[in-house]
Formats: sequence, C-alpha cells, structure tokens
Amino acid sequence: MAKLKAKNLREEDLNDKREARKAELTAFRWLRGVTFGLEIAKICGHCNDKKTAAKTVSEASADTFFGLFVKHVGTLEEKGVVVAVLDASFDVLVFKYGVVKRVYVNRLDMARDPEFHENAAPPRLTLYWKSKDGVNPIVVQEITICTVVDVVLSALPEPTKYQAVIKMQPTAEAPKLSDLLAANVEKLGTDGEASISNEDNVLDMRAETIFADLGSLLCFHI
Repeated sequence: MAKLKAKNLREEDLNDKREARKAELTAFRWLRGVTFGLEIAKICGHCNDKKTAAKTVSEASADTFFGLFVKHVGTLEEKGVVVAVLDASFDVLVFKYGVVKRVYVNRLDMARDPEFHENAAPPRLTLYWKSKDGVNPIVVQEITICTVVDVVLSALPEPTKYQAVIKMQPTAEAPKLSDLLAANVEKLGTDGEASISNEDNVLDMRAETIFADLGSLLCFHI
C-alpha cells in the first residue's frame, strides 16, 4: 500500500513538472513572438522613415531645379487646374511642367477678403477681384477642385525660389477641364511630337547653364 502511494506521488510530481515545463515553453514562445514582432515593427518603421525622407529630398531637389529654370527663362504663363482648396490659398497643378504650387490669395489684387465655403461639397473659395474695365466694380471668381485657371510663375529674389499667382477670370468665362484635356490630346496627336522635340532641345541647352548655377550655389553654401 505504501509503495502504491509513493508511486502515485511520483506520478503526480512528474505531471506537475510536465505542466510547469509546458507553461514555461508557452511563455517563452509567446515572449519570443512578441520580441520578433517588435523587431519587425522597428525595421518596418525605419524603412518607412527612409522612404519618406528620400521622397522629401527628391521633391525638394525637383523644386530647386525648377526654381532655377523659372529664373533663367523668366515669367511663365500656363494653364493649371486646382487640386486643393484652403481658406486663404489653393494648390494648382501646372499641366505643362507637372508641378504643384500653392497660390496665396494675399498676393492677388483683391477688392475684398475671399469667402471660404468649407461645408460645400467640394469646398469652395470665392475671390473678389478689382475690376480693370471700370464697368463692374468687382469680378467674382469661384475656386474649387478641378477649376481651370491661368497660372503665372515668376522668380523671387531668393535663389531657387519662385511664386505662383493666377489671372483674373470670371467664373462664367472659365474653361472646363474636359474641354482643356480634349484640346491637349488633339494637339498632341497632330503636332505634339515635333513640339515636344523642339522644347526638349531648348530645355537641354538651358539645363547645362542651370546645373552650373546650381553647382555654384551649392559650393557657395558649403
């Protein structure tokens, strides 16, 4: 009887040890999984930061180059489309050059402060221009997403810096985005190739001068 009791005690002790070992293995595997997950998250976060930094540097470099381009060729007037609207400014995409630039209302010849309709769908900014014909005291222009505008790009006194403004255009006279895209497609289909080739030659000739000035500017700051 005593031997049987001792045998049962040993078996219970072994079972307790097995259960304890199983719990230790489970906890160890869980901790290892958590640690591995944290390491993966840390690596992914580092990669995302590097990707964001590289994109920021690339965009800044393109903006610097284009600023030098505007400085050399002078004022540029091109069609653009509004891609974002804020309370005192809006972003425009210039079709020809593929750049997005912010237009500040305080740089425009306004007769009064603009009105921002934030709850409209989509948001809308109403501009009140000073009339130049002497007939109408104020010219109203509505700015919203996909509004086509005449953009004027000009260099600023600071190196590589440039600004964007728009020309006054009553809302009723503004062209539609669909019509503008159709006209560009038709033009590209007829004489677009020759035009692009000539522009590429001009840009290549000016690029050498721009890169030289950029190198001088970098050396000056270093």
